[in-house]
Amino acid sequence: MARPPFAPTEEQRKIVTALAGYGAKQEDIARILEISEHTLRSRFRKELDRGAAEAKAKVLQTLYKLAISGKCPAATFFFAKTRCGLRERGGPVETAESQPPEFRVVVQEAA
Repeated sequence: MARPPFAPTEEQRKIVTALAGYGAKQEDIARILEISEHTLRSRFRKELDRGAAEAKAKVLQTLYKLAISGKCPAATFFFAKTRCGLRERGGPVETAESQPPEFRVVVQEAA
């Protein structure tokens, strides 16, 4: 007698979405659901893709909120560098006002 086709439940779909978002390996997700990796990929393709995308979106949303809050300068700098194309250049920028005045040493011979 043939085995009936696998039919994913709504609860299983939620589990796959969450685990994929957490970064769990497909091998481990399949083991948790007690199915083959092939079945996981064929029956839960949408959940595998969506879980990872949703997790990235949540992290980026948190980073954005931290960056604009002013409470986490590191997040602001990171966001500016990675999303705005800004970069640091070697050393501080010197302007005419910040440069020290010219310094001369004059040696006179004793008469």
